[in-house]
Amino acid sequence: RLSRSQAAVAKAVLKSCSEIPHLHVTAAIDMIVAERIRNQSAMAGAKIGYDALFLKAMAGAIQAVPLIAAHLDGEFVIRPEGIHIAMAIGLENDLNLPVVKNVDQKDLLALQGEIDDLVAQARAHTLKAEQITGGCITLTNLGMYPIESFDPIIFPEHSSILAIGAVQK
Repeated sequence: RLSRSQAAVAKAVLKSCSEIPHLHVTAAIDMIVAERIRNQSAMAGAKIGYDALFLKAMAGAIQAVPLIAAHLDGEFVIRPEGIHIAMAIGLENDLNLPVVKNVDQKDLLALQGEIDDLVAQARAHTLKAEQITGGCITLTNLGMYPIESFDPIIFPEHSSILAIGAVQK
C-alpha cells in the first residue's frame, strides 16, 4: 500500500500526464562558468551546489520571459506572483517538492542555505504545507547519477520542469 505522500504524488503525476501537454527539449550547455563559481566559492570556504546555480539561472530566465512561469487554467493564463521554484527531492521511496520562494531576490549562498534546510527537513519528514505549495516551475536534478537526460513530468499548476543530467567533461 502506498503511503499518504506517495499516493498524493501518484495522483498528481497521473493528473499531469493526462491533462498537461508535455514538450521535451534536450540541450547541452557549457558548464565552465558554473564550475568556476563552484571552485571560487569552495576556496572561500562556502559550498555552492549545482541546484543553487540552476535555481538562480531559472529565476533569470523567468525575469527575462515571465510567460514561461505561467500556467493555463481553462482559457486563462495564470501568472505567478513571485518567482517560486519547486525542487524535486527524492528520498528512499518518497518524492518531495519543496518550494524555494523569491529565488530572484536571493544570492547563491542564501539559496544554498535554503536548499540545505529543505533537504534536511525532507529527510526528517518535517516539511510544512506552506513549504510545498506555491511553486510555478520545477527543477529536478539526477546529475549525481550517470544520467545524461530524462523526461520528467510537469507538476500540476506548474508551467514546466527543468531536468538536469550529469555534468560531462
